[in-house]
Amino acid sequence: MRIDDGCGALQKLAKLRFPLSPWIGESDTASVVVDPTGVVLKWFADDYFVRYGPEAYPFTDKRIGFVKSRDKEALKHPSITNLLTSPQRDYVINNKNPEIPVHTLQDKVVALYFCQEYPLDPLTKGLKMTYKQLADKKFEIMLVYIHNSFITSARASEESFWKSFNKMPWLALPFKDQKCIDLQRVFNLPLDALGPGPDPSLVIIGPQGKFVEPYGVDIAQNFSISAYPFSRKRVAELEVNYIKELKLDMFWDRNTSFIQKDGTEIKLSQLVGKRIMLVAQNDWYYGINAKFWRMLEARYSKMKGTSKEFEVIHIRKKQVSSNGKHRATMPWLWHPPLLEGSCQLELLLRLLRQGVGLLAFDGDGRVVRRTKFPRIEMNNVDFPFYAGGLEKEAVTELIERFEWYDQ
Repeated sequence: MRIDDGCGALQKLAKLRFPLSPWIGESDTASVVVDPTGVVLKWFADDYFVRYGPEAYPFTDKRIGFVKSRDKEALKHPSITNLLTSPQRDYVINNKNPEIPVHTLQDKVVALYFCQEYPLDPLTKGLKMTYKQLADKKFEIMLVYIHNSFITSARASEESFWKSFNKMPWLALPFKDQKCIDLQRVFNLPLDALGPGPDPSLVIIGPQGKFVEPYGVDIAQNFSISAYPFSRKRVAELEVNYIKELKLDMFWDRNTSFIQKDGTEIKLSQLVGKRIMLVAQNDWYYGINAKFWRMLEARYSKMKGTSKEFEVIHIRKKQVSSNGKHRATMPWLWHPPLLEGSCQLELLLRLLRQGVGLLAFDGDGRVVRRTKFPRIEMNNVDFPFYAGGLEKEAVTELIERFEWYDQ
């Protein structure tokens, strides 16, 4: 389509819409890319200029497709050299302005700090403390100064860049370097870090590009330097290490009684050596896990009295009118709702978000499974009927808790 044809069509449309107006106009400006023959390559091209810069020239679909495929490859196989260097530059800078070769960073954990310089910026202060605490580790922070976002484009300048950077002890890409634009595009930035959802401002690149963690802010702020190198895998390891130290008798002493279906009581001491599933639910938890309950009851009944026998302890978070009705249909043990402020409830809330989910204990009373969203694998007949392991479910729980995208 030629641009004169497009303009003619727009003029006709405008006259139909505004027949009494002596002018044709829009309140907002827009960019159009036209090739040497007059063919329109891109209508409303502003976004291509901002997101791609000169990388997208000559702004054909073929060229933009090439850049997109290169971005995907950069994210799939991250290399600190490819991410930070260009044919014109193989170094980054510190605030004294000497050139630091990028290849010296390949064996380090590098945190890309996408900074939009908000008026109130608690992140920089926290990062300075983390940077100091990890001085003896192979850890580096790289400032990616965002100059072209909706928030910063009107006030970002080289002067503002150096004013901020001079207060930072780490490295940076030069102001308005093309890689600042490329990295925003590769990691889908800038996003409004003050808005809802996880803060995307700190992307962690592992040594030799072994991993990419887009939610470094959440990890560093919630788990501190114990989570170094700030990957979800490391956080999951911390969670699993904590879980493995717990035992069933930390919830109740051995004289605690549980109620059987017929109303008789059984003490925890009588369950020693048995494999146990502790299932905690609230008012809505039964309905959304109906399939799980059916499969659990089938396994429970089938394995009762065999060498694969296990016990189930069922807890509701609150006393509700339907407790008696549900209890009458359950073949396993029941425990009254835990008291507010009790150590049992505090421990349950620490292990299971909102205090609902499943904990499975082996015959020694140690935790072998923890999940808020339990399921039973159809072909898995070995307790606790899930092959993924504690670490995998810990990662799933972290993703759900912090609203991260799965990798």
